[in-house]
Amino acid sequence: MALRLLLLFAVAACASGLENGLGRTPAMGYNTWNDLRCNGITSANVRAIVDKMVELGLGQYGYEYVNIDDCWSDKKGRDEKGRLVPAPSQFPEGMKALSDY
Repeated sequence: MALRLLLLFAVAACASGLENGLGRTPAMGYNTWNDLRCNGITSANVRAIVDKMVELGLGQYGYEYVNIDDCWSDKKGRDEKGRLVPAPSQFPEGMKALSDY
């Protein structure tokens, strides 16, 4: 058993990767589902969250994503091409305007 552990540590010590700055942290960001579930997912709230992330300087720590996870689409269905569409009451200007924000 001791020999196996010694061998495991020896192999682990030899493991290496590129030192190019990539992959030092996991993909980091904000996800609406983890915070709001289906309560209050609106364009205004997402913008306020983005503003707070910027105000706190989270970008310098690797935070770069905002994921609008669930409860954003119109419950009445899809557009003529079968694509999900945002709920007009929650995202009156659409998702493109929000993503450009």
